[in-house]
Order: sequence, then structure tokens, then C-alpha cells
Amino acid sequence: MNHKMPSGGASNYSWTVVVFLMLLYICSYIDRTIMALLVGPIRADLGINDTQYSLLAGFSFAVLYALAGIPLGWVVDRWSRRGLIAIGVAGW
Repeated sequence: MNHKMPSGGASNYSWTVVVFLMLLYICSYIDRTIMALLVGPIRADLGINDTQYSLLAGFSFAVLYALAGIPLGWVVDRWSRRGLIAIGVAGW
């Protein structure tokens, strides 16, 4: 069997998109996990205890994702994904 990759611009474009989306995901992941490194300074600056911090960092994040998930799923099915990624990155 011949398992050659397709040559030409389509393959290069596809891999460029994959790398771009991977870089966006890495930045998003770092952005979300940076709070774990800053627990002490955040708690000290805001004058909050562990429970209040967990509500700020964990509960609010989960509620936002739960409430935004269904409407955004509906939008993704109907709008241009390229445009939605651009709007999401600009908003971020």
C-alpha cells in the first residue's frame, strides 16, 4: 500500500492551521493554570481565605463553562468556525 502524504499547498495549509491552533491551546492552558502558581499572592492581595479562593478560581470557572457551553455549541454549528476563533482570540 502507498501511504504518501498529499503534496501541495493544502497539506501545508492544514499543518499550519494545526500548529496555530496548538499554540493557541498552549497559551490558553498556561493562562488557566497560572492561577495555581499565584494562589499565595492572590489570597494576600485580596485578603481572602482558601474557600473564597476556590470559589473564585474553580467554581466560577465551572459555572462559566457550563452556562456558555450550550449557546456556544449552537453558534459553532451555525457560524463560521474561522470567524469564531478570531472573535474568541480577540476577546481573550
